[in-house]
Amino acid sequence: MSVTISNDYVSMINKKGSGYNIPVIVDAIVDAAIAPVKELVTAKKEKVDASISGMATLKSSMGTSQAVINSLNSTSHNAISVKPNSNYISAAITDDSKVKVGTYRVTNIIPAKPMTFLMTNVGAKTATVDDQTITIHFGKNTLTDNFVADNPARSVTVEISDLTMDEVVEKLNAVDGLAVEFTTIDTDTSKNSIVFTSKFGEFNGFQMESTLSTGFKTATNNSYNGEIKLASADGSFMLDNVVYTRENNSVSDAIPGVTIDLLVYRTNLQTLTVTKSSENIQKTVESLIAELNAYKADLNALGFVDELGDEDGQLAKTLFYRMLNKNF
Repeated sequence: MSVTISNDYVSMINKKGSGYNIPVIVDAIVDAAIAPVKELVTAKKEKVDASISGMATLKSSMGTSQAVINSLNSTSHNAISVKPNSNYISAAITDDSKVKVGTYRVTNIIPAKPMTFLMTNVGAKTATVDDQTITIHFGKNTLTDNFVADNPARSVTVEISDLTMDEVVEKLNAVDGLAVEFTTIDTDTSKNSIVFTSKFGEFNGFQMESTLSTGFKTATNNSYNGEIKLASADGSFMLDNVVYTRENNSVSDAIPGVTIDLLVYRTNLQTLTVTKSSENIQKTVESLIAELNAYKADLNALGFVDELGDEDGQLAKTLFYRMLNKNF
């Protein structure tokens, strides 16, 4: 940018009157000295800006490629099948790095069960419930309410004061390890019921007591028609003649890298077979090649040298580009 010289200095030079417009002449001289340097600096700045922009573009491309390649690494190269029927037991590969090709024999499938307790004829949701303290003990409970506490003992106390039946259900449902639902199980809507369901596993059942003699409890002498419908139980199965027992029906520590789901009771032989999946391997290779080609296309565009014009790529002729291209 031209800067006009001070009028004080111009006056000193032009005391006798030369007839020339000295400020204009001085500005022209200053511009002539500055312009070439300014153009050189501007050109270098533009080139640096273009390189920085090109690096940012390439960095973004590299990040995308790396994310895709990481996802390919997690893709299973194995396949698993269940015979004769996957409705009895299902299996999935959850860690391809641990799974081994082979055949596994599963028999004597017994799924884990929760405890289910049903209270019928509990009245309307808006009915007021008598004040009481309900204590829930967790452990093993049979259909006849023969209870054995878990070790270490686990108990929860729930205070009931001036609450409706619906509010009591809400408080009980908030207890960890217990699902409580207000429902109607037949066509008579006046006969409302409450279903209590525990977590799966033998010692995840429960016994319910109350400070009110006929309050909320699993014993038969409550104020409602209460009955244990299902006793909680562990699941079990035999894998290659070794018996496994678990609290739930999703087992991930019997076969390395494989999760087994126990679906229904079944004594007959079920066969799990792990094989190399040629289809998955082919998809992985094709995806990898496509991603590498896309990255190479970005690299070529940024390093392009225009022999006939001035449309070089943003990283053309840079040491950074030569290094990346060589590494690729």
